[in-house]
Amino acid sequence: MTVTNDHKLKKYEDVLMRALNFTEDDLTLNAAGQLSAAQMNRLKTQRTTTASLAVALSVIVGGLLLFANGYARSLAPLVMMVLIFVLFTVVTGIIPAVQMTRDLQAGVQVAEGRVELDTIPRRKRTVYLVKLDGQKFKVQKQTFLAFKNGDPYRIYYAPHSRTILAAEWLRDDDPFVARGDDAAQAISALDDQPLSRQTR
Repeated sequence: MTVTNDHKLKKYEDVLMRALNFTEDDLTLNAAGQLSAAQMNRLKTQRTTTASLAVALSVIVGGLLLFANGYARSLAPLVMMVLIFVLFTVVTGIIPAVQMTRDLQAGVQVAEGRVELDTIPRRKRTVYLVKLDGQKFKVQKQTFLAFKNGDPYRIYYAPHSRTILAAEWLRDDDPFVARGDDAAQAISALDDQPLSRQTR
C-alpha cells in the first residue's frame, strides 16, 4: 500500500502535536499571539506546583534549621545554611512562578528558522536543547526527538519561562527527498508515550 506525501505530512504534524501537547485550535490562537484556555491552565498548574514545592521546602528546611540552632555552638554556619537555602528557594521556586505569571500576561512569541538540535551530557541526565533564530529551549527527550535537525520550523513559545507551546514544520518543496524515514522514526519513538508536559 502506497503512503502519500499528504498522509506523511499529516502523520508528522501529529508527532509534533503529541510531543508538544497542542491542538489545531491551540495553534490557531498561538499564531494570533494568544494563549489558548488549555495552555493557560497548564501554565497556572505548573506555577502552583512550583510555588507549592518551594513553600514545602521552606517549611521543612526551616524546621530543620531551627532544630539545629538549639545545638549550634556558632551562628556562622547556621547563617550560611540559611542564605544558601534562601538562594535555592528563589532559583527553583519563586523565579519560575514569577516567570509563568508574566507569561500569562505577555502572550505568545514566535521564533522561525532552521532547527539545531544539541545535547549537554551531565552526570545524572542529559539536557536536550532546541535552537533556532537566536533562541534556545530546554526540552524533554520526546520533544527533542520530534524535531528534524536542520529543518525549518515556526515555534510559538512563552517568552519568560521559555516554554514551547506549539510548532509548525515549514516543509520544503519536497521534504521527503533524501530524508529517509525521519518522521516514521519520530513516530515510532513516541508511539507508546503519553503526551508530554513541557517544562523549562
